[in-house]
Amino acid sequence: MLANKLEGDIPASLDQLKSLTVLQLSQNRLSGTIPRSIYNLSQLERFYVGDNELQGRFPPNIGLTLPDIKEFSAWGNLLGGTIPVSFSNASKLVIFDISQNEFFGRIPDIFGNLKKLERQPPNTLDTR
Repeated sequence: MLANKLEGDIPASLDQLKSLTVLQLSQNRLSGTIPRSIYNLSQLERFYVGDNELQGRFPPNIGLTLPDIKEFSAWGNLLGGTIPVSFSNASKLVIFDISQNEFFGRIPDIFGNLKKLERQPPNTLDTR
């Protein structure tokens, strides 16, 4: 669903797709928050929602609920808050891109422990 001019909210009903491994919703016109139910798709390996108008925060347990996540891309939105320490449990994480958002604070040191991570975020985050 990349660059399809989709508008509105991401449907919470996507959590019914229990075997979903890839969710590609980048470069659309999606707004609102990312439904918490999406973070319960335990088989999800690739999550792409970059270049939309999504807002809100990641739930504190995100790294526990997405154990198989390898690529997490949410760049270019209006997401904010701090980065949950639970991302350290995402041991398969290779790509993590949350650039061009409104996150603040320090990146948890645990990102250095993610051995497969190819692109590590900087130590601090600034607001836009």
